[in-house]
Amino acid sequence: MYLNEIDFTTLTDAEDIELITNSDSDKRDRATKMALDEMRSYMRKKYRIEQEFAKTGEERNEYLIMITLDITLYHLFSMLASRMGMETRKERYDSAIEWLKGVRDGKTDPGIPSIDDPEVSGTNPEDNPEMFDNFRYGSNTKNDYSW
Repeated sequence: MYLNEIDFTTLTDAEDIELITNSDSDKRDRATKMALDEMRSYMRKKYRIEQEFAKTGEERNEYLIMITLDITLYHLFSMLASRMGMETRKERYDSAIEWLKGVRDGKTDPGIPSIDDPEVSGTNPEDNPEMFDNFRYGSNTKNDYSW
């Protein structure tokens, strides 16, 4: 999965995570999946988000990790009956959603390859010349409209 246990300790204490999830890692995994799906809904039309979420370790985008953590922690804290600490989580969640909207609208660059990036998609003619050998080109015969 895109997030690991160590990532959670950057924004909250390990004891808080244990308390929120009741030591049930399935709750944390479900909240992470919800956050990833929410992020996909904003980014999948323009960016290669599946490739980004497949990365592990140091090759991951640190800012995307933080946004994913903010959304995941919001979902985890919203599961609490008393919703302790919900104000901070709500503010960070709103900030994360605003950033995702900026990415969706093209106002913010997430730092990951876009769908149209020729170097990643294999549509660069220098990398794959045989792909472009089968193109037909030309035009219709000229019509002079003389009757």
